[in-house]
Amino acid sequence: MAAEELVIESRRPQNTKIVKCPICGSSVEYIQPETTQSYKIKCYNCLNEFSPNQDNSKTREDEKPCETEYYDILGVSPTATQEEIKKAYRKMALKYHPDKNPDNKEAEEMFKKISEAYQILSDPEKRSKYNKYGKSDNSENIIDPGEFFKQQFGGDRFNDYIGDLMLLGEFTEAMNGETIDPNNQEEMEKMRKEKREKQEKRVNELSEKLKKKIEIHTEYVRPYFNNANELKEKEKESLTNFKAIINIEADELKYESYGVELLRSIGYIYRLKANQALYQYRAENGAIHKKIFGYTNKFTSKMKEKGHVLSEAVNTYKSALELQNSLEKIKLQDKMNDLKINMTEEEKRKLMDQLEQEASIKGMDALWQTSKLEIESTLIEVCDKLFSDTTVASIEIKERAKAILAIGEVFSKAELIQSTASNTTS
Repeated sequence: MAAEELVIESRRPQNTKIVKCPICGSSVEYIQPETTQSYKIKCYNCLNEFSPNQDNSKTREDEKPCETEYYDILGVSPTATQEEIKKAYRKMALKYHPDKNPDNKEAEEMFKKISEAYQILSDPEKRSKYNKYGKSDNSENIIDPGEFFKQQFGGDRFNDYIGDLMLLGEFTEAMNGETIDPNNQEEMEKMRKEKREKQEKRVNELSEKLKKKIEIHTEYVRPYFNNANELKEKEKESLTNFKAIINIEADELKYESYGVELLRSIGYIYRLKANQALYQYRAENGAIHKKIFGYTNKFTSKMKEKGHVLSEAVNTYKSALELQNSLEKIKLQDKMNDLKINMTEEEKRKLMDQLEQEASIKGMDALWQTSKLEIESTLIEVCDKLFSDTTVASIEIKERAKAILAIGEVFSKAELIQSTASNTTS
């Protein structure tokens, strides 16, 4: 019997174009829109945006820019590739970071210049303008180093879920020289009080935003609170639709910097706290066997929460130690390079590059672990506030928990198919 012939589906011809991403060099295909408006293309590989008409060829200005201050700050030539610029930035940022140079105004100022130079040279369009016209044409594009740092972890797109990280505020204050003498007890207590007030305000705002987000479910099922059978049916219908909406949002958020990691972290806490609230509801409103089941599961979940927070604290501490170890290796290698050891200059340079790359990775990991610990601790407070609300009936709390659990289940499954570099989060 002859094998059935394979039939391949076709489609109507589309106006597609293929261009090369100027940042990572990948060939990118896109459907050209029928519009006179300017537009940008997001590269599927590196996720950077660029203009389709961007000229990737070297111009006279690229070879000999009108000024080289930014290149000199990073220690690269005007013909440096994006990878070389990124590597130089990591090296210089580590060397002059305020945390590594406390009370050093010169290092602080240098770090600001390094951030400014990288913001321009890492963007092909801004770099081209700089090469042609110098700093004056790019001054309006410079953003605060704290804001630049913020963009590394989700940027504004995650603001409704996690708010502004306290860590970023401390970073900006350090950059602006707003440090406090740790021996000044009065000032330290004042600072701690301000932080507590800021955190309380942050938790209140985030809980209100989360309550508003889940109202699409709670308001839909509210008319059926007194009819258990009908409520069960409407719950299922509402949560299916709600998950579909959250899926669309998650599909957009996952492409932000550390998007997948943030989604999974938020998802984990939402699932943990929502299940605790549901166990509490069963313990208070169910039959005797459900009460026992509810109290037992709530206790187990609380222990799991404490274990998770402790585990994250340990991971943060480990990351800090690993970063410190990497920086010590660089210092040691610097000293060894000054000695006459049996290594060529090229071998020394390669070894130093390798150590700096390792320190850069450890630095970002330590930064992420610290931010993650803060985010998850804040989300626990947010959920506790929503689930301990005494102004609403217990059935309202149950429906809030079901909606937040739905968000958690969607977020926890976030992944980038083409990315193998994303860290696995709880």
